[in-house]
Amino acid sequence: MRVYKYFALMLLVFCLISASCASHTAVYPEPVNIQSVIQPGDTVKIVTKDNQETEFVVTEVTDEAIVGENQKLLFTDIIKLQEQTVSAGENFGIITMITLGIAGGAAAGVVGGAAAVGAAASFGVMSK
Repeated sequence: MRVYKYFALMLLVFCLISASCASHTAVYPEPVNIQSVIQPGDTVKIVTKDNQETEFVVTEVTDEAIVGENQKLLFTDIIKLQEQTVSAGENFGIITMITLGIAGGAAAGVVGGAAAVGAAASFGVMSK
């Protein structure tokens, strides 16, 4: 029984960690919009006019460019911009219900198995 509790606990921890997910939110690539939305510390994914895709952490947003650790991309060169957002627990309810369903199913299986063994023993099917 202790093994099942340990398994259920590990499954719950895994699901809770998985509930924190990262997604990319599209940002309209106009200078005023970029300057109001993108901040230092944000992770951005950018596609430039020459179809080069890059992802980096923003260190500065100037009047004409987004600056990263070793890169500077001018607003005029950007055709697609996405900001990475991490939403810890966004799907917490769904993940929790799935986890509880799996853990409940495992517990029901253990109880059902024990009941079957008990019934078999009471009918003399199993001998010692």
